[in-house]
Amino acid sequence: MPPKPSRRMLSLAVLAGAAMLLPDRPARAAPAASPACASPEHHQFDFWLGDWTVANADGAPAGASSVTRELDGCVIHEHWQGRGASQGYDGQSFNVFEKSSRTWKQSWVDNAGRGMALLQGKYGDEKMILQGEGDSPKGHHRTRITWSRIDSGKVRQLVEFSFDSGGSWNVVFDGRYSRIGK
Repeated sequence: MPPKPSRRMLSLAVLAGAAMLLPDRPARAAPAASPACASPEHHQFDFWLGDWTVANADGAPAGASSVTRELDGCVIHEHWQGRGASQGYDGQSFNVFEKSSRTWKQSWVDNAGRGMALLQGKYGDEKMILQGEGDSPKGHHRTRITWSRIDSGKVRQLVEFSFDSGGSWNVVFDGRYSRIGK
């Protein structure tokens, strides 16, 4: 007597059979950028798009990052994976240009259970600068993140905290993004 099939095997067989009943569909082309998100302002953060290795200012590995344009070109989405001392610290950011306020907004979430960081700011002098409020073990702080293009293959990300409402700033992370393949 043959062995009795498992539930998983039966489920896979049903799914495979159902797939055979579906009509063939042509491969879907990547969507064109939405006209709603095609302004020059929506492309101010394009210098950050790509796949990156990231090192601290001293050259030690800090992470890997993939930054993509999604949702018909309206969202810049970062996928962060910590490396070196940050191994196991992963997160994602969602970045959008908001026409009504003429500002960039970012929401950051991670696997450390810290909640969500919300930042906003503007692009100017060839830098993206976003700020927000947050909490850490050291207390409530203001966060400022500055992205600046070093050249076509490198971006600097400087993360600073202020515990005195912006009177003084402490560097928390000084990362150098190097484009993979450059």
